[in-house]
Amino acid sequence: MLAILTVVGLSQFVINGRSPVGIISKLSGSQLVWILAIIIFFGLFGGIVGYYEKEKSYEKYIRNSNL
Repeated sequence: MLAILTVVGLSQFVINGRSPVGIISKLSGSQLVWILAIIIFFGLFGGIVGYYEKEKSYEKYIRNSNL
């Protein structure tokens, strides 16, 4: 998620000349809260999905290793 935000921020700065601070300063408080909530939601969702996918691979490894 951080990589995506970094790429978007850098591309906005290079292509349009807008800094991330300039973009954030133009947002209202409620818009900023919504954007941050969406970013946090997708970050948590990705983390949970990644955790369960890793658990499945560990479970498969344990079943196949006959321990």
